[in-house]
Order: sequence, then structure tokens, then C-alpha cells
Amino acid sequence: MISSLDILYILSDIENYERFSPHIKEHLVGNEAWTIIQDMSNYYDKHSEIDWEQFSQWFLLVKHSIFNPSKAEIYKRIFEKLSTYTPDEAIEDDLIEHFVTKDYATKIAETSLAIVEGSADYEMEDVSALMLDFDTELNRSVDLEEIVIDDPLEILKSVSVKTGLEWRLPELNQALGKINKGDFLVFASYSGAGKTTMLANEAWNFAKQLPDDKYVLWFNNEERGEKVRARIMSSITNMSHGEAESAPLSWKERYESSGVSGKIIVKDAGVIFTNEVDRLIKKYPPGLIIIDQLYKIHGFSKKSENEVTRLGMVYNWGRELAKLHAPVIATHQADGSAAGQLYVEMNQLHMSKVALQGEMDAVVTIGKSLAPGYENVRGLYTPKNKLTGKESFKAEILIDPERARYRSP
Repeated sequence: MISSLDILYILSDIENYERFSPHIKEHLVGNEAWTIIQDMSNYYDKHSEIDWEQFSQWFLLVKHSIFNPSKAEIYKRIFEKLSTYTPDEAIEDDLIEHFVTKDYATKIAETSLAIVEGSADYEMEDVSALMLDFDTELNRSVDLEEIVIDDPLEILKSVSVKTGLEWRLPELNQALGKINKGDFLVFASYSGAGKTTMLANEAWNFAKQLPDDKYVLWFNNEERGEKVRARIMSSITNMSHGEAESAPLSWKERYESSGVSGKIIVKDAGVIFTNEVDRLIKKYPPGLIIIDQLYKIHGFSKKSENEVTRLGMVYNWGRELAKLHAPVIATHQADGSAAGQLYVEMNQLHMSKVALQGEMDAVVTIGKSLAPGYENVRGLYTPKNKLTGKESFKAEILIDPERARYRSP
């Protein structure tokens, strides 16, 4: 049985108070507890936490000095109980679940009503996102794979860069090692330097290493989907667009005999929402997830106050995808200062001052110099690398934009 003391105990945490107090009604707690709850709001204006002995003095000597002795004695006994009170753990969990449920039900109802009334500020995506947050907060789905194993050899294997997916480009193997589930990498460059070509160069190579029931899921919200798919096929077949037009049957035969036909699933849309990603992951279990560009993913704007907060949420979501499903390779844009620069620093990434860099295991930048003779040279650089620790790894590599491939010099 949940008592008024249980509720007051929960509300003695300021975050719980701000979130849950709007859902508490007087008839549920009684007159005395209701008065205390109302006055806690004033107390929190000047204090970040509640010590019940100090609160008792403020309540009886400052806030309600006119109480008669018998009434004051009732409150004294309540505060004396609260000063040493610890609720049963099961009751505390039940109470928090009760208020969390009310909190989300209110948010969902308000959001749904706004949609019904035609508000342009909300979409059904926001209702789905709230439901996902609700399930996550209450830990309703416990995946046994999330329990960390205790076998030393299995632990060593799971974090080893000697097992996992191998890169096609030797320099990436040298810098990053093999990648595994849980790894979250970001490739960044200034516009036109070759991010998508790098993804195409590596995607089909990764696809060849996956078991039959796993896919490379490529979420594209940057270039036109057909153009991206054509670039992937050029990389697979090692044929330029002109060569493919001259020998279409050879292009088709090379692709179908590559061993990766149907293994790379490209989702193309100008706007991609998080729930669309979730649906495709269920339909096509991934061995690798590619998101080009990650910062354009939608589903967080209504829950964030500004772009800085939204980007933090997006990158945290990318990290969670990697932990739950498969390694994630995302792309990010470098700002204008990176134009014409062979090696791009991390502080030149768009919104680099946002605390999103902490989510990444590795940042790989691709730079392009404007110097004569460097037209097909790119600078590969790892300003951040928690995978192998090889930060500041630098190498010049060669790009073949017609065939969407990279190679060593």
C-alpha cells in the first residue's frame, strides 16, 4: 500500500518533484501532505534538495508560524517520520512507475490532441518517440544480450580488433583495426571530398564478410538514391558510368557474381525518422549500419530545446544503435574552414563545440588539397580513435571518383 510518506519521500528529489508533482491530486494524499507538497515548490525556489529537519524549521517557523500548537504538532510528527523514513524498495519502484506512466500518458495525450487539432508542431512520429522513451525508461524489454558475459576469453574476443569486419582500404585497417558490434565511427569531410565514395568503397567489402542472414543497411538522406546506388555498383564492378553504358551486360554480370547482390539495402529519403530506421532493422537484421548524414536524422526536434540539444540526442541515438545491433558508420559535414585542406581537424566539424564527440569511438576525416597534382589525392586522418588508440594517424590515399574506389598510392 502506497502511503503519503512514500509520495513525500519520492518528491524530496527535486527532479522527481518537478516532473511528478503536477500529477498529484489532493484527495490522493490528504490535507497535511497536500500542504507540504504545495510548499515544497517555494522551498525548491531557493534550495536544490530537501533535508527534512531543515525543511521542518522553515515550514513551521517561517511559512506557517500562525499554526496553533496542536496543528503544528501534527506536522512535526510527519517531519520526524520523514527524517528517518526509507520506503520499501518495491513500493518505491511501483510509485515511480505509476508517476512515469502518468507523465508519459499526459505527454502523449497532449501531443495527440495537438495533431488532431492540426498543429504543425507535432507529428505521429512524436507519439512513437514518446512510447519508445516510455518503454526505455521503465526497462520493459530486457534483452539477455545486454547482460555482459563473464567469460574472459569471450570478453577478449568481443573487444579485439583482430576479429570483426575488415576494411578494404589497408590504411583503415592499419588505423582502426576490424570493427564490431558496439563500434560507432564517423567519417567527416568538406562537401565533395569523397565521403560517399568512401562508404561505397567499404560497404560492399563489408557485405561480403557478413553471414547470409545479415545485411548492410544504408540510410541515405544526402544525394539522390539512384545516384548513390549507381556509385555502390560502380565500386562493386570496378566500372565507371561510361564503361557501364558501353557494356551493360558486363556491368550486370559483374554485379550479380560479386556475392553481394541484395546484401546492401539502401533507404533513400530526404527526411528519415528514427522509427523508419527501427522498422528496417527489424526487417533486414544488420551486420553494419551506414547513415549518410547522421545529423539530418529526424525524431528529436520536438523533444529538444535547440539544435545543440537535438544533435546531442541524435549522436547518443547513433551510439545506442551500435550497441544494440551492429557497428555504425555515419558521416558528418566539415565546415567551410576545411575547404582545400588535406588534413581536417575535429574542431572543423559542423557544430564541433557540441558535446557529441564523446559518443564516437573514432572520427575519420577526409581532406582534399587544392594544390596542383593533388586532384585525386585525399588526406586520411584520425583525430580521435578509441578503437586502436592510433590518434593522429595520417596517410595520403588515392580516389578514383569514376569507379567510386579508393586505393593506396
